[in-house]
Amino acid sequence: MFLSVKFLNMLRRAFISWLYFWIKLGFWGVLVLAGVLVWQRGPEQAFRDLGFLWGEGEQVWKMEKRRWEEAAMNGANGGRAGAGFGSQRGGYKKGAYGGGRGW
Repeated sequence: MFLSVKFLNMLRRAFISWLYFWIKLGFWGVLVLAGVLVWQRGPEQAFRDLGFLWGEGEQVWKMEKRRWEEAAMNGANGGRAGAGFGSQRGGYKKGAYGGGRGW
């Protein structure tokens, strides 16, 4: 039991250290990429590019939000779309099992 706990702790520490490594690598990679972008295109054009990317991301966000809201509304109104329980099977039908006793 003691050895298995030690081994699991060692695995956890290895996983966390690799996770931190990849997070740090990603952070520094983004900073280097931003620096190269500013160096090659200039600060003004780099900020224009950043604004364009922000606007595109905002459009995607709004479109996906609207799609999820519509799916939630369809699920709440008895439609087949949505994340409700049994929505893939048509949902619960009153009286379908046991003559209306709620089964």
